[in-house]
Amino acid sequence: MSFSDYIKFFIGLFALINPIGILPVFISMTNYLAVEGRKFRAAPLLVRVLGQTGMNVITRIMGLLLMSLGIEFIVTGVKALFPGLL
Repeated sequence: MSFSDYIKFFIGLFALINPIGILPVFISMTNYLAVEGRKFRAAPLLVRVLGQTGMNVITRIMGLLLMSLGIEFIVTGVKALFPGLL
């Protein structure tokens, strides 16, 4: 069995034991999926509005943000490993 099958199995058991307790989990999952579905449906419009140059700019900015997060994680790890260094 895969991990998702185990999750489905345990959520099913939990629903049998306490059916009211599963409602917040179900609501949060469906809310998340609805938001993501709207994002996927809006993507072609966003591509049409931004164009190729806009998409390239957004890609570069997102790459820069991801790189800065990675550097922050590395610096935090080095600080934890060598407290007197930085």
